[in-house]
Amino acid sequence: MFSRALLLLAASLTLSHAEKPTIYNPLNGEDTPQGKAAVATLVPIYSIVEIPKNSDFTPPKFIAGKIGGARTPDGNFLGGEVSAGFVITDQGLATDVTILKSSDERLNAFALDAAKTWRFTPATYKGKPISIVGDTDLSFPTPPTEFVTQILEPTGGKIERPKDWFYTEGASSNSYLWTISKEDLAKENRYLTGVRIQLITGIKEKTGKSPEQFIQDFIENKKQQADQVLESCEPKDQGLFTRICLQTEEGPFRILYSLFWGNDDLDMAVVTTAGTPKALWEIYASTFDRMSAFEIIDMKHIERNQANNREETDEAK
Repeated sequence: MFSRALLLLAASLTLSHAEKPTIYNPLNGEDTPQGKAAVATLVPIYSIVEIPKNSDFTPPKFIAGKIGGARTPDGNFLGGEVSAGFVITDQGLATDVTILKSSDERLNAFALDAAKTWRFTPATYKGKPISIVGDTDLSFPTPPTEFVTQILEPTGGKIERPKDWFYTEGASSNSYLWTISKEDLAKENRYLTGVRIQLITGIKEKTGKSPEQFIQDFIENKKQQADQVLESCEPKDQGLFTRICLQTEEGPFRILYSLFWGNDDLDMAVVTTAGTPKALWEIYASTFDRMSAFEIIDMKHIERNQANNREETDEAK
């Protein structure tokens, strides 16, 4: 009788295991501690099959959804990190989300709420969509609070830069380019959040257009390319330049263009692009507003540089 009971129990366990839906765990060598933790949370409800990350496997791709942003009940931004494990289904959804680690438990609800919005192109194995184990780290940023004055070389312009953001500069025969970004362009090929300023000279000679027409054409092109035009402003005379603006949504990003053309005979234009993922716009909007009050040219700085260059040339003779 006891033996029969064991057999019945074994059969019941086998049936229970067989009824679990199958998901896959792609591995390339040793699994990470976070990956192991994600698997551990899913073992009770799924039959998990390990597969190699080789040419037969195509990973999922994140295509839409919230990626961060949290506030306390009194409206202040709440920052920190959350690690989560979940299933990416063969339909591209995130399900069975579990918090693995959190720097602040108040962020957990925001992470779970964000995961409901995530959409992926599904992973495939041997050409067929599959459901897989997933894990990720979510960062909940807060607006910068410390700023420093950044000199824009070689024109001597000035802009308020968040202390922890990065600065790069470049130039060509008729333009200067400055980028201030949250991500380090020296380590990455692109940035997600930041401000880029481009000063273009000699527009009439290069394009046959006036600076004003050059900027107006730029705006019309952006309006046609944008997924949505959120806001625009009328031209405003600011002395040396006239300013106009355009705010758009383009793919996953929200972008504010501030554009300037030279007045009178000043054959220059300035294109400023401030952008971040749409979900983070409310976090960085005030930062972009502060950075918009920049100075593009300091004639005294240029004159000092020219004088220094002449002195160095004279000394070298």
